[in-house]
Amino acid sequence: MAAMSDVQVPVALTTAADGENVFKQMKKKKWIDKEYGKCVVDGSTLPMSVPATLREEAKVAAIALLPTCLSQVELAEDLNSLLVLSSLPLPKRYRKKRDPKEVVADLFKSYLGSSPPLAAPISLHEREGGDHNRSLPDPPQAWEKLDDLILLPFEYFDSASFQSFLAHPKVKEDKTHFFAQLSRALGGKGRIAVQRPIAANDHRRSQVQLLAGDSDWVQHVEHGVVYGLHVTKNMFSSGNVTERGRVGCFNVSEEVVVDLFCGIGFFTLPFLVRGRAKKVYAVDHDEDAVAALRLNLDLNKVEKGRCSLYLGDNRDQAFLDMAANKGDRVHLGLLPHARFSFSTAVRVLKEEGGWMHIHENVRDGEEKAWADEVVGEIEALAKRERGMTWKGKVHHIEKVKWYAPRIRHLVADVKFEAIPAGE
Repeated sequence: MAAMSDVQVPVALTTAADGENVFKQMKKKKWIDKEYGKCVVDGSTLPMSVPATLREEAKVAAIALLPTCLSQVELAEDLNSLLVLSSLPLPKRYRKKRDPKEVVADLFKSYLGSSPPLAAPISLHEREGGDHNRSLPDPPQAWEKLDDLILLPFEYFDSASFQSFLAHPKVKEDKTHFFAQLSRALGGKGRIAVQRPIAANDHRRSQVQLLAGDSDWVQHVEHGVVYGLHVTKNMFSSGNVTERGRVGCFNVSEEVVVDLFCGIGFFTLPFLVRGRAKKVYAVDHDEDAVAALRLNLDLNKVEKGRCSLYLGDNRDQAFLDMAANKGDRVHLGLLPHARFSFSTAVRVLKEEGGWMHIHENVRDGEEKAWADEVVGEIEALAKRERGMTWKGKVHHIEKVKWYAPRIRHLVADVKFEAIPAGE
């Protein structure tokens, strides 16, 4: 039994065998004190006022009762023969969890103790309120959790107040230990890192810096799909969670999908695991990302042969030879845009046409004009490069997230159909 409180709670005692049935009946009658609920106690710990028949039981059901209902319980003929009324110091079922920010604030205070204040900038709040703990930075207002690893925003980590705190002798003495404590205070298990913007180059590599913990490998489960990644090497955007979920709802069980920017499997895996794609051709030029995807295929128990991986540029002739004219559906999931791979998309889509899912950052209010523009560009490429007359229809424009002020991350779902000659 859990540790007892000091509060005596009125309870109904019965045998463990009868406990569940009695609890259900009492719940219907609304006699249960939900703050304490029910638990199992050792009969030998019960007061002497309880009959020996129960005190000799190894397991006795103790059901917490609302004090206002005791008289009703005593008069309940259908339950009377099963119950003994008493009072016990029961543990609460629902303990209010402390706000992680309060725990962090206490952690900061524990390091400073009676030390002299730090030379840190004084905030407006401190000037107005006369805060005597001006050496203490505020706890982070936001953070991210992947698996049991905490990701701190770089804006918070780089702030003058936090950096000043890190420079304090007591913190500097063992920063790794401090960061491990900070991780636990924020809901982690000792691992913590600082998250910086993704590298602004073709590889879009992670810029995460590990602060505490022996490993940067995490396994994140989302919509039933397992994503394993090295946070210091592999990019992962939590902001795309709804789009990954949406893609997984597509029924592609009879389709071949070509993912031109697969990464660790952000969309490749939902197509395979949830959409049950017959086959996916996945390509990326980041070696670490492709290595992670290979592991993720195993983690998600994807059958051998259902995914063909290519390490390199999706414009490489070797990849075009692999995937040309095979796709029922092409995914172009790159920001700020993937227009340089429209030619590849045209060449890997089947001759009769199919679906394209086109990601791009677009100014708010220009969604329709953008979609019409990319459809026209792809129709022209199909004519020029394959001699095909395709007609594209925009079925949906998904607003995934805000990428920057007045700039949205959009996805256009476009169906292209081949128009027979002469029509």
